[in-house]
Amino acid sequence: MSVDGGAFARLGEVRAVPSVRLLLVAQLSHLGQEFLNALLLQLPLLVGIVIKQQAELKRFVYEQAVKLHVQLL
Repeated sequence: MSVDGGAFARLGEVRAVPSVRLLLVAQLSHLGQEFLNALLLQLPLLVGIVIKQQAELKRFVYEQAVKLHVQLL
């Protein structure tokens, strides 16, 4: 497996150009902001799912406790 030294040189050239670097940073920042916005829009749904799962778990634990209590009587 050989390493392409030209690829590293070209990468260094991109890093050396401030305007390209700033453009990349701005684009990544924009994508990150879009991702966070999409995540925040889904947050109420995710919280609702967690609350529902918690209620189902409480119900299951209660039913199992009742079954165990009946068996012990």
